[in-house]
Amino acid sequence: MKCRSAHIIYLLMVGLCFCGCRYFPESMFELGPESRLPRWFTLPKDLSRADVTVQMSYYIEPCGLLGSSKSLGCATFELWDIRRYMHGKKQAVITEPDGIQYFGLLDMNGKNPTMSWDIVWYKKLAAVDANITEQENVGGNPSYVVVDADGITEVIEHKHDGDVFYINDDPVVRAKLGLVASPKGFPTQK
Repeated sequence: MKCRSAHIIYLLMVGLCFCGCRYFPESMFELGPESRLPRWFTLPKDLSRADVTVQMSYYIEPCGLLGSSKSLGCATFELWDIRRYMHGKKQAVITEPDGIQYFGLLDMNGKNPTMSWDIVWYKKLAAVDANITEQENVGGNPSYVVVDADGITEVIEHKHDGDVFYINDDPVVRAKLGLVASPKGFPTQK
C-alpha cells in the first residue's frame, strides 16, 4: 500500500512540474518603442503608442499535451498603460558595448538609462495568449518566431541578444516563414 501511495504522489509531482511550466515564464521581453503594437491589441482612444508598452513572456509549456499538437510553445502578451510611471521619461532600446540590447527608460534629458526590470508597471489593459507555430534562426540574430492568437498571426523578431522584441512586417521575411498577407492585411498561414 505504501508503494502505491508513493507512486501516486510521484505521478502527481511529475504532473505538477509539467503544469508549472505554463505559469513560470522561460524568458521575458519588452516591445521596442519604435515597433507597432501586435494586431490583436487596440490602442484606447485616449492613449498614444508612447503611453503603452507590451510585455511578452515565452513558456516551455507542453502545448501538444494541452492544446494544438502543432504548437512549439506558448507566449503571453500583455498591453500596459505606463503613463503614470513615465513622468517625462522616454522609452528606449539601450545598446551595451558588447552589442546586447535591452529595453529601458531615459530621463527627460535622454540620459541615465534604467533597465526594464526596475519598472513597476502601472495598469494592464489587455492580455493575449498565443501559440508558437514556427521558429527561424533560433540562437542566432536576427531570429523570428511566428505566433498565432485569436486567429491573427504575427512575426516576432529578436534583432539582437537582450530583452527587446519587435513586430516584423517585412514581406521577404514573411514569405520565408510561409506567411502571406490576406486581403485585410492580416497575415495568415499558407
